[in-house]
Amino acid sequence: MSIAKTFPTAASVVVALAASFAAGAVNVPRVDFQGASSMCKAATPAFAAAVRYRPLGLSNESPSTIFVTCNWQGDDSQATVRGAKRVWLVVSNDSAESQNVACTLVNGFQQGSTLLATYTPKSTALAPGQSATVQWLPAEVAGAPARIALPSVSCALPVSVTLHSTGKEYDENVGA
Repeated sequence: MSIAKTFPTAASVVVALAASFAAGAVNVPRVDFQGASSMCKAATPAFAAAVRYRPLGLSNESPSTIFVTCNWQGDDSQATVRGAKRVWLVVSNDSAESQNVACTLVNGFQQGSTLLATYTPKSTALAPGQSATVQWLPAEVAGAPARIALPSVSCALPVSVTLHSTGKEYDENVGA
C-alpha cells in the first residue's frame, strides 16, 4: 500500500477521533477555596503594619479601618466556562461592637493606560461574634457577563474584623 493511499485514511481517523472527543466533552463543577492569608494582601505598607496574617485568616489589629486586596486566578475570556459562576469571601467580627464590611469586586484588567473593568460594591453588617459570606454572581456584575472572568476584590476591614477565606466556583472541561 502506498503512502498516498494511507494518508487520507489516517487523516479521516484523526478527524473522527477529534470529533468524538469534542462530542464527549464534560464540564465538571469545581470550587477553589483558599485562605485569605495566602491570597489577600494589605493595600499599603501602612495598612500592612496593622494586619495579622494568621493561618485561618487575615485580621485587622489596628485602631482604624484598613484596606486589603485579593486576587483570584482568572480566565482571559468572558466566553469560557472556566470563568467564575460565583466568587466569595468569608468575614467575621471579633469585636464587641457591630461592624460593617464593605467590599468591591473588580472584574477585568488594566494594561498600561487601558482599563477594561467593572466595579461592583457590596457590604454586610456583622453583629459581635458573627460571620458572613459576601458573594458576587455574574448577573450582579455590570454588563451581566456569562462568567466573572478576571476577579479581584478590595475590602475595607474595620477594627477587629477578620477575612478568613475566599472561594471561586467554576466549571472545568475535563473531556470525555
